[in-house]
Parts: sequence; C-alpha cells; structure tokens
Amino acid sequence: MRPGDRLWAAEYLSDRYAAGDHRAAWQRHLQPMPAREALAAAAADPCATPAARMAALTLTPVVRADLEKELAALDGRELDLITAVRADGVARSRVGAALCLTKQGACQRADRLAGRIASTTC
Repeated sequence: MRPGDRLWAAEYLSDRYAAGDHRAAWQRHLQPMPAREALAAAAADPCATPAARMAALTLTPVVRADLEKELAALDGRELDLITAVRADGVARSRVGAALCLTKQGACQRADRLAGRIASTTC
C-alpha cells in the first residue's frame, strides 16, 4: 500500500471494483476506472479492505477538484440563464420561484455567482 500515490490508488481500486466497460478497459489496456466511480465503489462496499478504503481516500482530492470544476461551470451557466431571463423581461419573483428562492434570494444568488465568477477569472 502506498498512501498518497494516486496512480496506485486508481489501479488498486480498478483491479478490485471495475466492472463492464471499465473492467474491459482495465484488463485490455490497464486503463483505470474514473476516480469518482472508483471512490464510490469502495465507499459502497461494506467489506472493503483497509487498503481499498485508503485508496478511496487517496482519490478524494481528485474527485473534489473535478466536482469543484463542474460546480464552477454550473455557476456560470446559472448566472447566464438568470441574466438572459431577466433580459427577456421575466419578473424577479418568477426567477426566484424557478430557483426555489424568494425574489430577494434570487438577486442574492445572482450577486454571489457573479462574485465567484469574477474571483476565478482574475
């Protein structure tokens, strides 16, 4: 076991948990399964070995970084949509309702999104 070694972790979990297309890719090309799926498989296994749990833990930063990138992209799309529907003349109350927020909550969300996007582009 090599804690902190992400390649080892991905290979270890692929060997243990890969199924279907991921199993074929692992067996034929030694292509590890995606980190998110490997982590999920180990976390869902009630009989996971300590090594499998450590490998999953080692992949957690990789999965977290991928999710943060996806959330940043979603933030941009959401802000673009809010801006577009407001430009279309949709009332703030309807924007809020679409987001399960009050109209004030929708305005605050748009402000927060704009702040996040500005801080990541500088």
